[in-house]
Amino acid sequence: MNQSLILLQNIADKKSRIVLGLMSGTSADGLDISLSKISGSGVNTRCKLMEFETVDYTVPLKQLLQAVLFDETAEIAHVLELQSELEREWVQLIQNQLEKWGDPEIDLIASHGQTVLHLPKSADDPAKSFQLVDGDQLAVQIGVVTISDFRQKHIAAGFEGAPLAPLGEQLLVKASHQPTILLNLGGIANFTWLTPDEHIPFSTDTGPANTLIDAAVMAKFPGKTFDENGEIAASGTVQPEFLEKLKEHPFYKIDAPKSTGPEAFSYSWLQKQIETHEVSLSAKDLSGYANSFYRVGNCKGDQGECKSHAQIAVCKWWRMAQQNDDQMAGRRARWSRYSFIKRNRNRSRCKRGTAVFGFRQ
Repeated sequence: MNQSLILLQNIADKKSRIVLGLMSGTSADGLDISLSKISGSGVNTRCKLMEFETVDYTVPLKQLLQAVLFDETAEIAHVLELQSELEREWVQLIQNQLEKWGDPEIDLIASHGQTVLHLPKSADDPAKSFQLVDGDQLAVQIGVVTISDFRQKHIAAGFEGAPLAPLGEQLLVKASHQPTILLNLGGIANFTWLTPDEHIPFSTDTGPANTLIDAAVMAKFPGKTFDENGEIAASGTVQPEFLEKLKEHPFYKIDAPKSTGPEAFSYSWLQKQIETHEVSLSAKDLSGYANSFYRVGNCKGDQGECKSHAQIAVCKWWRMAQQNDDQMAGRRARWSRYSFIKRNRNRSRCKRGTAVFGFRQ
């Protein structure tokens, strides 16, 4: 038998496996690195998070990412340059982090990569989604079997490649905690609806979150990459009439489940809406609209669709501050997926159930 197949079989036969998870989302500000112990298979899979860290990208790489990502007209040479830069930086960040963790023995690397372009399906065409960072490069440089390119099988089966985490979320949330809504406020917002009687959970994107807010801040406030504590947005003024015009975006007319990306909700799109509707906005107002607009999709999905007794977990991949409730108040919304499982004390009551927050330090 081929040696690679033998190696994969040996990994599969283990009672438990140590897996290094890698993810860079649409915010494109750093690499999420997790170390997990995974046992079982299928619906009996169990996962224990052993280590986690988010490592910021260098300033030059962030600038290169901002110049190339989510641009349908980007030249292929620039995309390939970004691919090489990302691979070099990822390998260095991974090696540094593993050294900090004491060089643990790893069975497998699972890498989502960095999305460079995501085009949802239409009536005539299937979805198209392209991620950078080649799994073969990671396997050779790190010396560990690597699985990657997760979205393509999802697309080949007739779906959109995003949101991609519902089955994993179902495994991590016990039936006793369901029904539960997991609302992920990353670069793009999405939610998963988990119920104990559904074999396949329902999940859909709801619109922009941090990606549009960050883009507005970077465009109008040189030197800033995000609106810390929401101070800029809080000082702006939002006109309800113009917000209603923004809600006319074609995305909100499509039935769920659906997906979207920064390609559809870019800063240039927001600027075009301002010009079309002849609205006069200050820089602070612009940030206020970007901040208010991300709530549109989430609120639209809340109108009678979900049961009032469901828990609502508001989150972003694994990030969680080691802070008490007072310290957390007003912090930047960089949310922590599954924080409600790990830290139940970070709770606040809301109208429709329990909202659980995890914030970036």
